[in-house]
Amino acid sequence: LAKGKCVVAEKLKTLLPRPLVDGEEVLYFESISELLDTCRALYRDPNLQEHLSANARAYYEAEIRPRNRILSILEAAFQPLESQTPGVSADQRA
Repeated sequence: LAKGKCVVAEKLKTLLPRPLVDGEEVLYFESISELLDTCRALYRDPNLQEHLSANARAYYEAEIRPRNRILSILEAAFQPLESQTPGVSADQRA
């Protein structure tokens, strides 16, 4: 993702800040034959290569890059209490 390369992978079991979208940031496969078909299709389609590459890099920048990830965590941590407790008003918390 960080290098902006096309990613072909089995479904991830790792928790990410936001799930990768199949066909946008990654191409998932479930079998060896599906892996081969996916790689062939990717090899033959420069537009798909560019699309996946750009989106993989954008995902990294927005969701994983350490500096941006830390900023995102800090922003969430300093949100007003109202936005952190869905369905509970400030009067109910007081």
